Amino acid sequence: KLTFWMEMSTPELDQVYQTAVDNYMSEHPDVEIEYLGIPGNAADAKNKLEMAFSANAAPDVFQCFMPEFITRGNIIPLTDYYENSYKANVEKYEG
Repeated sequence: KLTFWMEMSTPELDQVYQTAVDNYMSEHPDVEIEYLGIPGNAADAKNKLEMAFSANAAPDVFQCFMPEFITRGNIIPLTDYYENSYKANVEKYEG
């Protein structure tokens, strides 16, 4: 199960993201994603994430522009995963 949080969410954005998550899971039945929209402002999201990191309950993926999470080592770059996935998909469809 993958958890995904989105900061500064609204009911409209929640609907868009939840629909995208649902569509992805229907195309990939072996994947389970739990989406959570965090309403309010960036400070609200930061507080929620701080508490989650403190409790060792942070989401797997989140959208939040807080560089301190990087400098503290709370998160890792996904560049290598993305590049490898992209390369595999290009080779799959071109090859």
